[in-house]
Formats: sequence, structure tokens, C-alpha cells
Amino acid sequence: MKGLIFSAILISLPVPAFSDWASECAGLYLKRNAFYNRKGLCFTRQTAIDQFPNNPYTCTIRNANNLPISANEKRWVDSIVETERELGCPRLP
Repeated sequence: MKGLIFSAILISLPVPAFSDWASECAGLYLKRNAFYNRKGLCFTRQTAIDQFPNNPYTCTIRNANNLPISANEKRWVDSIVETERELGCPRLP
């Protein structure tokens, strides 16, 4: 029964709702990873590497937990991640 209700809701969603969601998820993903890239993070997921190729001269940090960021920057990144989760954005490979 739940599957039928979910299917009916999904079918009744207008197409712009999906494209708005996907666009918002993509924007948050790019904003977060552009910040990480500026901070010198070396990406491990192919999607991020394709978007932000690991430059051996600027890519110096292998783990996002080791990024030298301020408390304000950490709160900003955490708010993006929280919004991505609330929206149900996919974790890209």
C-alpha cells in the first residue's frame, strides 16, 4: 500500500519540481566542493575529480577532516551538508 501511495505522489509531481531539486542538489554539491578545492583537498570520488581535477601543486590534503578551516567555515559547510541531506540529494560516486 505504501508503495502505491508513494508511486501516486511521485507521478503527480510536476516535472519542474524534479529539475528544481536536481538543480539545487547540483548547486550545493558544486559550492561545497569548490570550497574544498580552494582549501587544497585531494578528491577521491570520480565525480569530484572530473569537476575539480586534482592539481599536484594545490592538492595537499587527503582527508576533509584535516582541512584547516575556521569555525565559521565549518558551520557553513555543515549547513550545506545538512541541506543536502534534507533534500535527499544523492551521494555522487
